[in-house]
Amino acid sequence: MIERIRHFFSNIDMKKTLCLIALFNIFDAFLTLFWIDLGIAEESNPLMEQALSYGTPAFLFIKITLVSLSCIVIYSLRKNMLAQITAVFSLTCYSILMFYHGFGFYLALI
Repeated sequence: MIERIRHFFSNIDMKKTLCLIALFNIFDAFLTLFWIDLGIAEESNPLMEQALSYGTPAFLFIKITLVSLSCIVIYSLRKNMLAQITAVFSLTCYSILMFYHGFGFYLALI
């Protein structure tokens, strides 16, 4: 079983995975601002909520910078299985979040 897991994670294209994480993060940042501006959502991450209190440019800069730096660190450790698991887990979370934003648009349109 461990070998199957190790095999699965060793075949991941880390560059594509991390690029998708960075892209989803940018989408999430702008969509979060969109929902907040409409008054139907609020930032649930306390760190990002604090960043948002400094204004939109600060929020975008901090959110995009932190995730981008994290992606760089994970990529530098791409041979490490924990880094591979972290990348896949993060991409999974961001994928679910993108679905959540999409569902929000669906609800807004009906």
